[in-house]
Amino acid sequence: MLYSFYLWGFFCTPFGASPHRPPGRAIALTSTPTVYTRDGTVYASSRDVAAFFGKRHGHVLDSIKALLAEAPSTEPNFRLSEYLDSTGRTLPAYEMTRDGFTLLAMGFTGKTALAFKVRYIEEFNRMEAALKAPQAPALPNFTDPAAAAIAWAEQYRKRD
Repeated sequence: MLYSFYLWGFFCTPFGASPHRPPGRAIALTSTPTVYTRDGTVYASSRDVAAFFGKRHGHVLDSIKALLAEAPSTEPNFRLSEYLDSTGRTLPAYEMTRDGFTLLAMGFTGKTALAFKVRYIEEFNRMEAALKAPQAPALPNFTDPAAAAIAWAEQYRKRD
């Protein structure tokens, strides 16, 4: 299934039903990249990433190859694939996981890349604040007074 996404998973919404783009379909500059699932893993295409960031696909491929050369341990995040262009040629592309997408995007420059990085940091800070926020204790089951007393005693001990 295709998904339109904002910063990969922060706000996922269904976009379409097919995980494959028809051969030769041109990609227009988009406001959000598209992600899809294949074999239970979520991917983004290097072609969609190029369109999203307003870059030539060849330059995105070069960036991925450079990233893989510098950090071979990231290879599981990038899967080489192919697509047919409008003339029928088979050309290389990459499918990348969320981590691969993030590694790649963090190296990009420009207004869209900066907006991505700022939003990524904001979302990280929001999640960190939520994790650090005091959690309200769960209410015990008051239909069973003995269980409620035990639960209260356990919560009381945890505070000390």
